[in-house]
Amino acid sequence: MKYFVALWLGFVLAGCSKEVSYSISDVEAVGFEKDDQQIYQMVGAIDGWSGTLEGERVELYEFESSSKVNVKAFERSTQEGNISGWVDLCQVGNLLMISKGKKACEALGNINA
Repeated sequence: MKYFVALWLGFVLAGCSKEVSYSISDVEAVGFEKDDQQIYQMVGAIDGWSGTLEGERVELYEFESSSKVNVKAFERSTQEGNISGWVDLCQVGNLLMISKGKKACEALGNINA
């Protein structure tokens, strides 16, 4: 019996740890409007676009997996006092976004819904 419980628990944990990957088109479904493609290769992404989400200017990057997201490449961009105007940084799965407001990150979180 212990063997079956351990086996069942292993399957449950393996199912819970499966990573969900998103694409930029998933974010378009919640209102992202892309305009200019970014030089995404410089940050190790597989795609990247600027555009608007929730009326805010954003840059959205898609990475191969959540473990490959290069947060460090963007941290300085959103620090207080930066001259670029970026104010928020968020990650959902394998996507990373910087925005010039606070509403866009909330909208990015809605791709889980």
